[in-house]
Amino acid sequence: MATAQYETRSRTVTETAVVLVLTEDEADDLRALITASASTPSRVSILEALTSPTGSTDTFDFQGTTYEMGVWYQDDGGDDWTFRHSPDGLPVSTADSWSEGRTLAYVVQEYGPLRKRGE
Repeated sequence: MATAQYETRSRTVTETAVVLVLTEDEADDLRALITASASTPSRVSILEALTSPTGSTDTFDFQGTTYEMGVWYQDDGGDDWTFRHSPDGLPVSTADSWSEGRTLAYVVQEYGPLRKRGE
């Protein structure tokens, strides 16, 4: 069952943080809903948080660069890519990417270099 917890933090500005606790199915449903309408910076940020939660860094090293699975990257042409581990352990692009099922090596060689989106 979904729950939400509100916290107030004091910094140079005061902001309210919302912590959602979701089952895996609820997170999948929310991710799908936001993916379909990720047209604002807030929604993109929420989608990125759902795709790569804090504390769950899954990485893959390729040609001296460490890539994070589930994090959004852009290629030289501005196309978006995110990766997951395939059953054989190789990182492949997800369905949300510009093209699904491409290996990280292929994407870097054909469309790279990749940079984290927003950097």
